[in-house]
Amino acid sequence: MGDLGLTTVREYQPWLDAGVVDIAQPDITMFGGVSEVMKLQNTLADTDSRIIPHGYNTDITIAVNAHFLAAQTICEPLEYSTSPSELRRQLALNPHQLDDDGMIAVRSELPGLG
Repeated sequence: MGDLGLTTVREYQPWLDAGVVDIAQPDITMFGGVSEVMKLQNTLADTDSRIIPHGYNTDITIAVNAHFLAAQTICEPLEYSTSPSELRRQLALNPHQLDDDGMIAVRSELPGLG
């Protein structure tokens, strides 16, 4: 729940209060960044709800989502588009690579986002 429609924790709050959020899918690039997603994570800490960020448009967005997910205690799926896009591939120097198990390595020895 979330995608592009909910852009802050405050906008999620009525849904959280109703207990209807199983999987929150904020788009980190439209949700106020990593700080706001961390607020959402803290809000969900005592619930059974999960966060699987929505983000598909560029390798930069994929990198933000991968870094957020890599910092979690539970391994969650990384959502991204596989449609061809020159723009997507040209914005990052080190685009993500899938291993044989379909996993993306987040390598700490390479430059990151910040």
